[in-house]
Amino acid sequence: EAIAACQDAAAIFRETGDRHGEGTALNNLGLALWEVRRFEEAVTAHQDAAAIFWETGDRHLEGAALNNLGLDLREVLRFEEAITADQDAAAILRETGDRDGEGVALNNLGTALRGAGRFEEAITAHQDAAAIFRETGDRHGEGRALGNLGNALQGVGRFEEAITACQDAAAIFRETGDRHDEGLAANDLGIAL
Repeated sequence: EAIAACQDAAAIFRETGDRHGEGTALNNLGLALWEVRRFEEAVTAHQDAAAIFWETGDRHLEGAALNNLGLDLREVLRFEEAITADQDAAAILRETGDRDGEGVALNNLGTALRGAGRFEEAITAHQDAAAIFRETGDRHGEGRALGNLGNALQGVGRFEEAITACQDAAAIFRETGDRHDEGLAANDLGIAL
């Protein structure tokens, strides 16, 4: 239902000439497609949304659509394209002053870099994301970035640092009451040990 509603909205906005509305509907369509694992279609929707937001000059939503695009591309193992989308998203969100969005894009960038086997760059991206989340007070985002950092550190055999990152992530999730992510961090810690 969500997919059909977003498709209808995009068609209506296209018909009425509301490019911004069309971009928003396409971005939402991409999210709905991602939820049901129709990743290639999500790629198209998010590419189209990003292009419309670029055309209309909405840099912030362009960055958000590119961030979503990076997630889609990672799911279909198109890591180099995901890296480009995530780098562009981080730069745009930095430019627009959205520090939390920049942190999310950097964390996603780190995950795409890990997928491409570029672990040292991934470590830097996750460290930068964790620092931004710490600065903005987003404890959950910080925990996620630290968990991802632990995974990247394991990829280059820096196990002591990985253990510390995973322990820090688990502590944050325990503090925030997020039992699911605490379990993920504990599992990552078990692998690092």
